[in-house]
Amino acid sequence: MNAANRQAPPQPNSKDQRLSLPMQELMARVLREARAHRLKQLLLVGVARKVGTSFITEQAATELAPAFGQVLIIEVSPSAAVHELLDGDLNRLCAPGQAVAKVSVSLETCLNLFGIGRDQTQDLFTRLNQHFSLVLWDMPPPTLSPASLIAANCMDGVVLVVEANKTRRQVAQYVAQRLEESGGNLLGLVLNRTLNFIPEWLYRWL
Repeated sequence: MNAANRQAPPQPNSKDQRLSLPMQELMARVLREARAHRLKQLLLVGVARKVGTSFITEQAATELAPAFGQVLIIEVSPSAAVHELLDGDLNRLCAPGQAVAKVSVSLETCLNLFGIGRDQTQDLFTRLNQHFSLVLWDMPPPTLSPASLIAANCMDGVVLVVEANKTRRQVAQYVAQRLEESGGNLLGLVLNRTLNFIPEWLYRWL
C-alpha cells in the first residue's frame, strides 16, 4: 500500500513478501480476508513515530468504506482526552450518510480496555460491530507504548506502517515479529511517503 503514489518501489530481496506489498494489493488482501474470515477489527501501527500511520489509516478507511460500509477510526493517542466509547457516543458517531467516523481515546483508556480480560474486550467489540461494519485502530508503535502488542491478539488483522526509503528493513522485520509473537495476524506492510522520480506534470499523464 503506497500512500504517496500509485506504485511502490519493488522489493525483490524481501524474504517476507508481506513486507513489500503496495497499497492496492494490501487493500485487496484485506478484502479477501474479509470474505474468507470475519474481519471487523483491524489494527494499524507504525514501526516508529512520525511514519504517517494516522494518514494511512484515514486513507485505508476511505478506500474500504465502499466495500464494508460505515467505518470507524479509533485513534489512540497519549495526548487524547479520556474517552470511554459509551453507547451514546457510538450512536452520535453514526451520522446518516457519513462513510467514515473518527474518535480519539487516551492511551490509558486503551490499555484498560485490552488489559481487563478477553470477555470484556469482546463485549466492546460486539457493541462496536453493532454500529460499524469495520473498525480501524490507529495505535502508537511498540517502541512508544505496549498497547499495540497487548491488543494485537484481539484484532482480526494487523497492518504495519513504515516510511519508505527511511525505515530499515531489519527494524520492520523486528516489529513485525514482535506483533506476531503477541498473537497478531499480520496482513502486510504499508510503504508511506515513497519517492516519485517522475516529474509531476508527466506523472499525471500516466
